[in-house]
Amino acid sequence: MQIPRIFCLFFITLCLLESDASPVSGPAQCRKPGGEGIISEQYKESYDYGEEVEVRCKPEYYALFQDITCGSSGQWDVPLPCVAAKCKHPEGVVAVRTRKDRLYYRRRWIEEFYSPGDEITVWCHKGYYSPHDTYTCLATENGSDWDRHDFCIPQCEKPRGEGISKVLIKTNDGYIPQNDTEYYNRGDKIKVECDTGYSSAYKTYLCVSKGNRSDWEKPVSCDAQCKAPSGEEIDLVEKYLDQHEGWYFHFGQRYYDRWDYYDLWDYYDRRDYYYRRAHSGRSNYNNLWDTIMVRCNEGFFTPFKVYTCVSNGSSSDWDNPVSCVAKCKAPRGEGIQSVSPSRKTYDHDDLIAVQCNAGYYPISVAMRCVTTNGSHVWDPPAPCKALNETNVIKFPSVEDDTIKWSWQNHTEEIIGHQLNISARRAYNNSFIEKESHWLPVNISEFKMQSKPGTFYEIQIRGLTLSGAGTYRTWSFETPIAEPPVSVRNEVFFNGTTTYVKLFPATDLNGPISHYEIIVKEMETNSSDVCSGYSSTHYNANPRLYTAAQIPAHNLTQPTTLTLGDGQRYSDFFNAPLNASLQYSVFVRVTSVWNEVKRSSCSVAVFHKGGRWISPSGYIYVSIIVKIILLLMLVLLYFILQRKWRSEPGGKLQIHTPTPANTQTP
Repeated sequence: MQIPRIFCLFFITLCLLESDASPVSGPAQCRKPGGEGIISEQYKESYDYGEEVEVRCKPEYYALFQDITCGSSGQWDVPLPCVAAKCKHPEGVVAVRTRKDRLYYRRRWIEEFYSPGDEITVWCHKGYYSPHDTYTCLATENGSDWDRHDFCIPQCEKPRGEGISKVLIKTNDGYIPQNDTEYYNRGDKIKVECDTGYSSAYKTYLCVSKGNRSDWEKPVSCDAQCKAPSGEEIDLVEKYLDQHEGWYFHFGQRYYDRWDYYDLWDYYDRRDYYYRRAHSGRSNYNNLWDTIMVRCNEGFFTPFKVYTCVSNGSSSDWDNPVSCVAKCKAPRGEGIQSVSPSRKTYDHDDLIAVQCNAGYYPISVAMRCVTTNGSHVWDPPAPCKALNETNVIKFPSVEDDTIKWSWQNHTEEIIGHQLNISARRAYNNSFIEKESHWLPVNISEFKMQSKPGTFYEIQIRGLTLSGAGTYRTWSFETPIAEPPVSVRNEVFFNGTTTYVKLFPATDLNGPISHYEIIVKEMETNSSDVCSGYSSTHYNANPRLYTAAQIPAHNLTQPTTLTLGDGQRYSDFFNAPLNASLQYSVFVRVTSVWNEVKRSSCSVAVFHKGGRWISPSGYIYVSIIVKIILLLMLVLLYFILQRKWRSEPGGKLQIHTPTPANTQTP
């Protein structure tokens, strides 16, 4: 039992001795770099003492050092080389002031990164400003980032330009001048004061963002004003307010207790409108786009109703020269007997009739007050002349187109006359006719071929060996006549529906006003029914009514109308037709001009027995019937002639039979 115990002790002692006797090793190796954020896959499993490796971190981490070294203790000199990414230095920032742990501030001009929790205040370049007091670096899922990114924002430059004298900025105490301020932040509101003779188009200006820059919401400028009109002839200058359906617009101005700038359309009360007019008064200058009215003293006249202040580049002026020109005085001159109407003065474009004394003739039957070189003068200036030229004995008129004349100057030998005739129509600008005639001395009258609805101007002058005389002028307008009847109007019947095809009428005799479709219950080919009929709305007479009225501007090309379609045309009812009745259809064309109304009618078709027969068909039938009757009369004549020859004595005897019971006394 003793031997095993001694053996075990010996064995244990031997093992301990062998352990103490093991050899001493060199410096320990370092395991491959690890830790949060490092890319460990690129490294070996171990490194010897003194070896250096490049630090590579994940994208969301930042390497504190580019290289790390394995130490003698088997540890890297930087145990955690990758740390969470920091906030970068803000772009466009000149300098920052940092605050860490809210304990102290430290001024740093340039620092590339900031740790989460860092709080900074920034300074910007000239023309930029920081909209916030502080910015904080925050830890995020992908690293770190600033709580705000609008570090430096562009500012609005101080308004500069011709006419700007002072800039005022809005504060809690109102608008105060800030002439030493060169830049303004977004949201700043300013006013500008202008030099004398200039005005600001808007009341206030706001600094706003415009893309990647800042600018004033509206162009800031002081526009040159127009100097208020003045002169001895000017009585009053008023601001002009345009009235249109209860609204007015006055550029930049609206009246409350005073005139104020306001750029919009605004509703106005009529009483307020006249109040403003009465209190507008005079000022030395008017703003750009202001519109004024000028009232002149008695005997003077302004050529324009209103004047508007407009820009001429660097200056402003009225769109037309503002002036009050003298009116035309009552004409006085050789040969003038009287004028009508008779007044002391006459306005621009006034027209008067002139009566000449005996021995004088009017070179024009009227005189017009016109403006020439800023003055009012009569045209012609001398309306009456002595009878020493061509004397028109008879002017053409509506009743008679003939013009007659004679030569009154016995000192010059007349060799002929020149006659000019021009024609135009106010309702048709394309119609212009001109003709000129050289007439020998033995001709003293001329027959015109006037046309309806035409304005004529006639000029005639004598021709002598010394030259041509003065033109005598006369004008008149012929009345319109009945429109030409269209023969192309047609009607089509397809067995169930009737169509009327209308063609536009020409304006040879006057402007076409409208077309009427007139329906009469019974057949007739007389246009008297149409011409004597007065159209009434809503078919007051079902036997004779207007089915449709079409304005001329709606019938510029051939148009087809369904007769009896139950529709209304210009408040006229196109009543359905009764298939068992007979109808006559008329097309009436009407012209209206200068309160003169003329119409013409054409029988479009007849309706009979369920079929439409054109007027030409009736004409053909009528001709055939007349031919048959004529042949019957000729045949009867020959029969009577033969019978007359067969009687004794060559006479036709007419026998009266005697009744059988008649007794002779």
